[in-house]
Amino acid sequence: MEKRVFPWFRGIITDIRYNGCTVVCRVENEEGSLAEFYITPDTYGVHQVQVSNGMPIIGFYDGDAPMVLSYPPRYMPLMIARDDHRYNIALDYFDRRLLSADGTLQLRIGPRTKIAGTNGQKYEGALAGRLLGVLYGVSTRSIPAQVTPEEIIVFCKE
Repeated sequence: MEKRVFPWFRGIITDIRYNGCTVVCRVENEEGSLAEFYITPDTYGVHQVQVSNGMPIIGFYDGDAPMVLSYPPRYMPLMIARDDHRYNIALDYFDRRLLSADGTLQLRIGPRTKIAGTNGQKYEGALAGRLLGVLYGVSTRSIPAQVTPEEIIVFCKE
């Protein structure tokens, strides 16, 4: 199973610039740290999120990808979402037991769990070894936390 790291940055969008097919959002978190999200056509937007100034946002990026050393840091998020306190969100690889690569999250698929690819089409293949975006509500306090996801987004690109 893939052993990559998918950190996230969350904050409020304070500025938006358009550069052809790329949208550049300046994001400021609660501590006042800044980051820029370079949102490309390859960036998955949860629920087809449309960015706007003042919007709370979270972006997940590949922590192993090369980055330009600059301030503020420039992230090319794989997945962005409105930072909505109605659900939690994670991005990671999962094994055949549906345990995340970082060992913190165990998925329990329920009858209402929606599973789809990034194209929005129903996904019926194996989840093991795939990069998954997971939206969920409550979790157990166990280690790993066990969750029944509301939605799973399957990233099919290798």
